Formats: sequence, structure tokens, C-alpha cells
Amino acid sequence: MVVENEGYNERQLREYAHIDEWLKEFWLDEHGASGSWQAIQRGLWPDHSEITCLAMWLYWFLLKPEQYKREDPYTRRALSILKVYALGTHWYPLVTPSWTEFRPSSTARGAPLTVYDSKFGLRAPALSVPAILSFISLQSHLHERTDHSMPLVPSQASPPQALLLNTIGNEWECEWGRSTNLGTQKLPADKELLDAFRPGSLDGVWEGIFTYTEFTSYAALLSGAPPHFLQNTLVAQHKQTWKLREHHLLSSSSSDPCPLRSGNETDNIQPVASGNALHAYFPLETQIEETTEGLTITASGSGRQPLLYQRAGSQAKTKSSNEVKAAKDTETRVLDIIITGEGHSSWGEFRLIGRVRPCDGLISLSKDYINGDRGKWLYRGYLVGNHNSNLAGRMLYHDTTPLMPIDIVLLTYMQIMYTIYPSVFKSL
Repeated sequence: MVVENEGYNERQLREYAHIDEWLKEFWLDEHGASGSWQAIQRGLWPDHSEITCLAMWLYWFLLKPEQYKREDPYTRRALSILKVYALGTHWYPLVTPSWTEFRPSSTARGAPLTVYDSKFGLRAPALSVPAILSFISLQSHLHERTDHSMPLVPSQASPPQALLLNTIGNEWECEWGRSTNLGTQKLPADKELLDAFRPGSLDGVWEGIFTYTEFTSYAALLSGAPPHFLQNTLVAQHKQTWKLREHHLLSSSSSDPCPLRSGNETDNIQPVASGNALHAYFPLETQIEETTEGLTITASGSGRQPLLYQRAGSQAKTKSSNEVKAAKDTETRVLDIIITGEGHSSWGEFRLIGRVRPCDGLISLSKDYINGDRGKWLYRGYLVGNHNSNLAGRMLYHDTTPLMPIDIVLLTYMQIMYTIYPSVFKSL
């Protein structure tokens, strides 16, 4: 009901089913069914299960920060529980299946579901992303932060107009696609991609924050410190800005989207092979050249033909329902998405490049600082929401020498501020 909400479903859940009270009791009551508060009090890490994943996504979808007062015991418990789920990176995975695979070999079957004449498996994504969004939103509300952009809470967003519902779908359409993709064996991969990610939706300027704990505190967690150790850990925040550009590999069509190929070669276009996850899924020694028209990708090895990934056009944000349907047909499909961009924060300027994983829309971006030796960073996260999008995830630190990367407690939240296209710059 929530992910297909166009206004009436949410109202029925709130007014008739009293889901706000149910969620508060499930998560925040001393004897709540989630068991989270009881576990923390006993020095144990709260449960990570299909039920808690579903409940955390519902918590974010329906969160109303204004209902939380500073001195309310429920508020203190909410911050404590969300902080554990958001910052416990060594205990709670950001995504399932593992982010280390670009095309996971298999996924667990989800709960069976029949919609009209179609059968699906429904599996909730991991709870870390909604926990991050809920934690940052609630913390910012209580501290009345106004010095940087905060997550747009769904309950505070204006409902989409009927025209937008018809053109790009409802708010949580990609969350629905992600959940059914994770629970259902679907082929081909490009159709999975269009279910879990809307092409063109990352293109633009994003502003937000990254949040982190003291590195010594994170080391203590890795050494076995209990979850309540996080409650006394300082959390720092820094503003950051990203300027992102989307590039699409398209299937063959009447107007050849891959002009570097000719003849029947366009009928068998294959995306760039998947590489090491620490390199944002790019194979080693892949050559990438960016122009105003897009990217030219040449894989390593002799005799490899270059691929042209087209720059997302100005129509990407405003496709009609017929155009979206056409994009899923065999005539013209988005086969792969590569992201490039730049950014800056108080830590310095950096470059970004990455890919979107087809099965669930996981965004993986490699981050390289232009000046200074800050090592290698990898961002992984989801774009949540079709109309009022939030980009949330975690940063992972790795260098060229260590064998094991460190999933540092560094949360990233971004909100789009402007949309940029090859000759278009407009404020939202």
C-alpha cells in the first residue's frame, strides 16, 4: 500500500490502521516487537531480518520528525536505535546481495506475491539506507540545523501532480522494482535496471553532508565494543557538493545510438565488462574519454571495439509514459549507466566515476581527491524516491596497498539542487 501510494493509501494507513502508533511501538517501546531497545540494553546488536528491514523502510516512508520532542523518552530511544543501525557498518550491510558483485550470481527468493496475472517474489532491501535517512533527519530536526541541506522527509514533501504521476510514476516505484528484483529471478538485466533505477535521475548538482565518527571509536567497534558504545561517540558532519553526469549505453535503434559501431554489430552491443568492486566495477586499464556527447570506453586487450555511452539528454527527466514504455522495448533500451562528475567538501576537491548495478539500482562511485594524499574512497548507495529524491549510502576507504578495505563509519546523504543537461541549466 505504501509504495503504490498516490495519497489515499497513506491516509488510510494513518487514520484507519494507526500505523504511526504501530511503528512507534514496534521500534521504540521498551517491549517493542523489534527487540531493538532490549538488545541494546543487554549490550547486543539488534536484529537484522526481513521483518526489521520492512519496518525500517516503513519508518522512513512515514516519518514525521515534528512528532518527536527533545525530552520525550521515545525520542531518545529513536536516536539511539537509528544511530546503531546507521553507524554499525560492520554489523548491518548496506545492500543485499553483496555490493562486491556487479551481477550477483543468484538472489534469495522473496515472499511469493501475485499481482494480476504476474507472479513475483518480494524481498525488502537492507535497512541501512532508511536508517541513515531517518537518523540524519531526526537529528537535524532536534538540533534545528539550517547550515546545510537536509533530507527531504517524505511526509513533508508536496504530493506529485497527476501529470508527473503519469509521466514518471509514483514516488516509490523504483523501491517497488528493487524489492521485486531482489526476490524474483528476472531476465534480461536491462529490464531489471529500468525497474530499479530511472535513467537520467542522477544528472545534476547535489548538495548534502557526510557524517562520520572518530576513527578510534570505529576501531573499538571492530574490536568488539557493544552497541551502546556508539551512544557516547562524537559524530562530525561536513557539507559536500557533487556535480554528476549520466551516460547511457543504448541498444540498437533506427537512429544508431552507438555510432562507433556499424552494421549488424549494433544488434549485439554488450556493456563494459564488470570489474573489481573497489574500482566501481570497472575492469583494470579501461580507457575512458569524456566529451560533451558522452563517454568513449575502450576495454583493455587487443582488438577491442570502443563503446559510446551517450550523455543523458534533457528529455530524461520528463519522459512520457509512452516513452518510458518504449525504453523497455527491444527497439531502444538502456543497457548500462555510467556516472562521471566532480565535487568538493572541506576535505578538498575530487573526481567521481562509477556505475549503476542493474539488479537493484545500487550506485557505486569511485572518489579520487585532486590534491593531497587522502587515499581512495568508494561511495555506495541508493537513490530513494522518484519525485523528491534523496541519495544516501556509505563511504568505504581503501588504498592501493592494503588487502582489506575499511568500511569506515562515514555516512553520505545528498539532495539534488539543480538539474544539468548538455545545454540546459535549470533550478528545480
